[in-house]
Amino acid sequence: MHIDENHPGLKKFREARARNKKVAILREEIKKNNPKLSHNQAQEIAKASLRAQEASAATTIKVQGRKGKGKGRKRHSKPKAVTVKVQVVNRLS
Repeated sequence: MHIDENHPGLKKFREARARNKKVAILREEIKKNNPKLSHNQAQEIAKASLRAQEASAATTIKVQGRKGKGKGRKRHSKPKAVTVKVQVVNRLS
């Protein structure tokens, strides 16, 4: 069976794989800088920052995490969303 290299379906997978790699690298960076973040939170931040980067045609982005809160009594507490400022630095004009 012949596999067409530039089939539109395969192109999607290839792009997704490239995006996943970028997200993974960014996620690890974010976790290194903010050790209190969970894996999922870091993943969300990485995705959001990549989205911001693509939207603004920037070459680099700065992600700033939030401070960890104290670990008091955690009864009936919902998982909190992480607020992260994504700053777009040196955009390509």
